[in-house]
Amino acid sequence: MIEGRVPHSMKVVQINVTNYGSTGAIVNSISRRIIEDGGSVTCFFGRLRKSSGKSSDTSRAEEFRVGGRLSLLSHVILARLGGNGHGSYFATKALCRKLLEMKPDVIVLHNIHGYYLNVKLLWETLAALTETKVYWYLHDSWSYTGGCAYYSAVNCEKWKKNRKKCLRLSNCGKCPCLSSDYPVAYIDTTRREYFLKRRLFTALPEDRLTLISPSDWLAGELSHSFLSIYPCIVKHTEPDRTVFYRRSREEQAAALAGIAPDKAPGGKTPDNGAPDDMAPGCNAFGGKIVLAVSMVWDNRKQPEMVLEVAKLLPEYTFIMVGLKPGQIRKMTRKGLPGNVFLRGRTSSREELAALYSAADVLLNPSLEDNYPLVPLEAQCCGTPVVSSNCCGNPETVTDGIVVDDPRSAADYAEGIRKLLA
Repeated sequence: MIEGRVPHSMKVVQINVTNYGSTGAIVNSISRRIIEDGGSVTCFFGRLRKSSGKSSDTSRAEEFRVGGRLSLLSHVILARLGGNGHGSYFATKALCRKLLEMKPDVIVLHNIHGYYLNVKLLWETLAALTETKVYWYLHDSWSYTGGCAYYSAVNCEKWKKNRKKCLRLSNCGKCPCLSSDYPVAYIDTTRREYFLKRRLFTALPEDRLTLISPSDWLAGELSHSFLSIYPCIVKHTEPDRTVFYRRSREEQAAALAGIAPDKAPGGKTPDNGAPDDMAPGCNAFGGKIVLAVSMVWDNRKQPEMVLEVAKLLPEYTFIMVGLKPGQIRKMTRKGLPGNVFLRGRTSSREELAALYSAADVLLNPSLEDNYPLVPLEAQCCGTPVVSSNCCGNPETVTDGIVVDDPRSAADYAEGIRKLLA
């Protein structure tokens, strides 16, 4: 189904944590293709940015939210105590009843973590739908570890099956990622969670579950996990080329004016100044621009690394996009290099495409990513990339440079100089 055309009138259900961001874009892309082929799609999300219900756009799927704010908050609290994936009981019950009524031909799972699903209830329902084919699109490593979504930065291999051919050693515990950005927990239950996941996630027959990996890197990791009993398809994520293409000079100037109106070509500072979530430096946009974009700037994305690289390259202007207001205030208080501009999140993909187009280089210093969309989108807009060599990042770079040391500001700076020489 994922690889070929969808049979006419096939009923498909997709489940993901959000209908926005990189995973949301993948969900929407799959839905669009299924509908174009004559199938029907219903999507369930933990968080919705758009209003639920049937859209007037016939190329879009019907969307519903799983649970509400109270369910989300209670699940977050439970997750802090080591129970991620065990909350949202009643919300998941309602979802499961809907799935049993619908009896879909195919269920496509995406991120089932994210404080909105009870995984035990979900898997029991999947087992009961004996005629339903299940695809699991793995966007990170949470599915086969005791809790963490990523582990490469600390070089942890506790999740690997039959390490040293001793089953007793093949489990998590004493997790080095316990207090990482996501999922944060204050009690280490990773050993228990590892065995629970192994029991739950291997319960479906091998011919009913197919894993989909966006990167060769993750497919390789899966081959060493307890999920290796299932077939795995590598399907590289494709950016939306109807949105991400080289934008005109006028669009580029408008996007830059949204960051610092007085610095953009032809820009003009309004009487009320720049918006509150933007903190401009003192350099003009007349020179080369280095762009850094992330939906979430957590520790694995190395936001401080962007500032360190900017200090080494004072002749270039650096723009960071996707920061929370609190992060902007904190970074501004600590003092910014004069060539750095900070920008909050943007919900406009058109504006993001214009920013990609306006930049001369995209900087991607991420330590842990499966197959990130940002470098792909930037290259569609004609902007080369300087990226870390971690996880699936190198697979996304077709025009640019992959650095040897992902924790070296000097290496990133040298890569940018080479591209802009």
